[in-house]
Amino acid sequence: MYFVFEIGNNGSLDDLIKVLRGQITEKVIRIMFAQLINFIEFIQQKGIMHRDLKPQNIMLDDYFNVKVIDFGDARRVNEATDEDEGGVPAQARRGTFVGTVNYQSPEVINNEEQTCAIDIWALGCILFKMFVGTVPFKGTNPMTVYRDIKTRNIQWPEAEKMQGKMS
Repeated sequence: MYFVFEIGNNGSLDDLIKVLRGQITEKVIRIMFAQLINFIEFIQQKGIMHRDLKPQNIMLDDYFNVKVIDFGDARRVNEATDEDEGGVPAQARRGTFVGTVNYQSPEVINNEEQTCAIDIWALGCILFKMFVGTVPFKGTNPMTVYRDIKTRNIQWPEAEKMQGKMS
């Protein structure tokens, strides 16, 4: 099987965030985030969870439109079994530990049933990173990050850093 994607000539959203050091304007964030919401709405209507949304999996085309990639962890919400998973019931798989540490939802960390809400959680983390330039939950090791996610201990930026950001 082969996957073919449009080329992302402007790199990933993560690249853009690093280059601009968290100085993406609110207007640009609104446009890109609206595209991400449209993407999530589309896949959720199709009954699909992406399960690994992060800026590194969001490519930017020539016009800086977003293109989501890496569907390796994606799953249908209501599938009974899946041959590529060795016939393991979907209910059991949805509790699997997938995704990237800083974008994982509490449901994933707590090994609970996963719903499409885990993609919404990741979108919130992406939005935070677009505005601030860093992830909301960070630490020196994954266990620290997991603890902060579970307790919602967000690393808020100083107010001065956000001045002029909102218009």
